[in-house]
Amino acid sequence: FPDAFVSAAGWNAIQMIRIVGPTLLDALEAASTTEFKTHVDDSRSARHGQPLGPRERRKARADALDPIIANWNWRMPDGTPLQVLPMSARFSARSTGEVLWPPRTHHEAWAFLTVLQASHLWPVALASAGRHGEVLSLEEGCIRRESTETPTGIMHTWKLDGISGRGHEVPV
Repeated sequence: FPDAFVSAAGWNAIQMIRIVGPTLLDALEAASTTEFKTHVDDSRSARHGQPLGPRERRKARADALDPIIANWNWRMPDGTPLQVLPMSARFSARSTGEVLWPPRTHHEAWAFLTVLQASHLWPVALASAGRHGEVLSLEEGCIRRESTETPTGIMHTWKLDGISGRGHEVPV
């Protein structure tokens, strides 16, 4: 990739991690503790007490969680309002199209969570220069410092090593 792209993408990843990440995680954590209706509660219904169907469940979930996201007080780590992303980027989510900041629905917030997760992956993938499968093979605890000052990570490659692959160390 051209240096300008790598630099811009890396800077966007750092901004996403440091500025957007904390408030996004706080909002989704608050939403995750909110209960929503999972069973039919209309005592006049013949389905009273039965589980909601998939469509009804999605609606009940959205009715309970969307207001939390829509009314969230989005703030930067220093406490100033975060009404505009600190980087220029366009985001989209399945079935909803372009997602604008700040998110208005739980679904949109999850779309940004996916971007946050990829932002955390960017420095690791860039530093290790691993192929897709090698980066996916990274496991918790694989980064270590053995005999050198440079930390290394254990990745698995399959390119010329058959189905079982082979582990190799890479500088991180």
